[in-house]
Amino acid sequence: ANRGVTNMSTYNFSTTGAAIRPSGQGPVLFNFIAADNAGNVSIIDGGQILVDEQAPTVGATAVGNGTAHAASNGWFAQDGGTILITTLVNDGNGSRPASASLVVGGNAPVNSSSGTVVAAGTNYSFAVPTSVQMAGSETPVAIAVSGTDVVGNAGASSAATDGSGNAVTLLIDGKAPLIMPVAFTTQADGTDTAGVRWFSQVGGTLNFSATITDS
Repeated sequence: ANRGVTNMSTYNFSTTGAAIRPSGQGPVLFNFIAADNAGNVSIIDGGQILVDEQAPTVGATAVGNGTAHAASNGWFAQDGGTILITTLVNDGNGSRPASASLVVGGNAPVNSSSGTVVAAGTNYSFAVPTSVQMAGSETPVAIAVSGTDVVGNAGASSAATDGSGNAVTLLIDGKAPLIMPVAFTTQADGTDTAGVRWFSQVGGTLNFSATITDS
């Protein structure tokens, strides 16, 4: 080489995220190695590229009180109010969760991109109207959830669980209880010619029974 003369060349490289990390997510380290015609070699640390090829996972889903009337046994009245559903999305060491999707019954998915970051991931909340239950029904309504991360990896929708493998459903009661015929158990004070029983106004207590079912 001539003194005072610097030989410089620029090299460009291209690759894909899938090529350098076929699966998973996290940092990929890389170096630059340069060699001249005399065989001298230099190596420099190039840093890292953050690659995310993995969809986030969904953790515990919980059903809470919204504006709908809630019974102590977990059932909600079909009264036009809403039920609060919260689901946890975790993206490990990836790009982080961006949104969650909720499917209730056979309805179209509802998306939420406004989450609350917690230690275990990001919580997303949905206000679900009790009208998702068919009128006159009390069949548990299925819930399915999924998550999407910042770079667009979307998980498949799966049945909601409480984090321990137990299914989470919406218990909305839109069916009135059934009342069986009322039976009087008190002896009548008299019976007319048509066989109708009559009771005295000054008599004792009238006792009757009825069977009510709400299956």
